[in-house]
Amino acid sequence: MIYRKIYFVFWAVCMVSLTSPLCAQNKELGYQFFSEQKYAEAIEELEKVYKSNTEQRVYETLLQSYIFLNKYNEGLKLVDKQLKNQPQNTALQVDKIHLLVVKNETKSADKIFKDLMKNYPDNQFKVIEIGNKLLAYKYYTWLEEYYQKGAKELKEMYSFSFELAELYFAQQKYEMMIVSLLSALNYGDDYLESVQNAISTYLYDDNEGVIKQIIFQNIQKKIQSHPNSSALLELLAWMHLQDLNFNRAYDYCIALDKRNGEQGKRIFDLATVARNNLQYDIAIQAYNYLIENKDNFYHRLAKIELVKVLKQKVESKNVLENNDIVMLQKAYEKALKELGLNEQTAELQIDYAGILAFYLKKNKEAMELLDAILQNNKVKAPEKAQAKLIKGDILLFTGDVWEAVLLYGQVYSDYKNDAIGF
Repeated sequence: MIYRKIYFVFWAVCMVSLTSPLCAQNKELGYQFFSEQKYAEAIEELEKVYKSNTEQRVYETLLQSYIFLNKYNEGLKLVDKQLKNQPQNTALQVDKIHLLVVKNETKSADKIFKDLMKNYPDNQFKVIEIGNKLLAYKYYTWLEEYYQKGAKELKEMYSFSFELAELYFAQQKYEMMIVSLLSALNYGDDYLESVQNAISTYLYDDNEGVIKQIIFQNIQKKIQSHPNSSALLELLAWMHLQDLNFNRAYDYCIALDKRNGEQGKRIFDLATVARNNLQYDIAIQAYNYLIENKDNFYHRLAKIELVKVLKQKVESKNVLENNDIVMLQKAYEKALKELGLNEQTAELQIDYAGILAFYLKKNKEAMELLDAILQNNKVKAPEKAQAKLIKGDILLFTGDVWEAVLLYGQVYSDYKNDAIGF
């Protein structure tokens, strides 16, 4: 008797080892035929596979092949088999609904949907799984009803704001889309980033600006009824930044900074974004706000960055006027007087030395500044290297080529693998 058992096990193992490669081959062939829209061939291969492998991808590909060839009865039989294998997978019922709809058996389809509504899941993930199936088949009316029930019954757990927004976007109901998205903020400001991400997705192909305009209108409308919502103000400021409207973004950022006591971080970040987008006047305005309001973390840093952006603005002009250079000189002198000549202002000193030498022809003063940096042990090596390069440029322009070459050589030796060394 024991020999028979051993023989049976041996035979089973052999059969598995022989059929597994064939099954895998059939499966890959089935997928390939499906991708090539050869649905009859895909069915022939995948029906063989499904007898021993009911994994979801095999099922889905076989089902869609049946649907493409209008083999709805075969599709229904397949769904029933899959439900027998996975009785807890209620999302499969949506496949059955679709097959009945395409067979014009809408009453039967509606009955299954009502059963889904009656036996509503008690967790959001199951709801979303069924909802995604309804969305894929574009059953928008049923889907809206399904998610709205979830929003009521599971409101303490989840709002389904994002799922409903996706549905309305698919239907081009943009007003309802943004209203649904904004409702997520009723559950807490933690949803703000998710709302922003969703809006970014919906604005991607909004070439005419239709969706953007609707979003602006609805945010402003909601602010009127929720004037104390920082999340809505922040969203509006963010929207203006996406629209590159830095003036409006600045106004809202100032309001948020004052309301939330943010120590200037939002204003400093705005200045950086504006500066990177060549919006120098807004950047200057933001830095001046931080300088004038001394009780913030960025007060000192703003003084440094203000001078840098003033230099950028002047150098961006096609023609430099004398009053531009004088204004820049005064700005550097004021900043260095207030902040001092130290390792923290080394970069500022290097820039100022360049202005003194190349714009104001004050080579001696420029050299003194650069030498002070090179002699300061607290100044970092990269900044000293930059000071050597500027000093070398001054020496080169004054005819001291040999000394200039020596300084260039020192920087190249120390930074031959970095950009500064070239």
